[in-house]
Amino acid sequence: MNQYEDDKQEYYQSFPQVWPDGTELTVYTTPDNRRTVLKHSSGSHIEFKNDGTVVVKAVKDLHIN
Repeated sequence: MNQYEDDKQEYYQSFPQVWPDGTELTVYTTPDNRRTVLKHSSGSHIEFKNDGTVVVKAVKDLHIN
C-alpha cells in the first residue's frame, strides 16, 4: 500500500498559480487534506502537508545548511 493511497483530494478546492516557465504554487484546501506545494520548473518541489509533514523532492542535489 502506497503511503498516499488514503489521501483524498478534492481538486475543485485547489488554487493553482502557474508561471510561464512552469513554476507552480498550489494551495489545496480540502478539509483534512490541506496542502501547499511549491514546484520548480525542473520538477523539484516542497510540499507542506496538513499534519505538519514537509516533503522535499530534489531532482538533482539537495543542500541543507
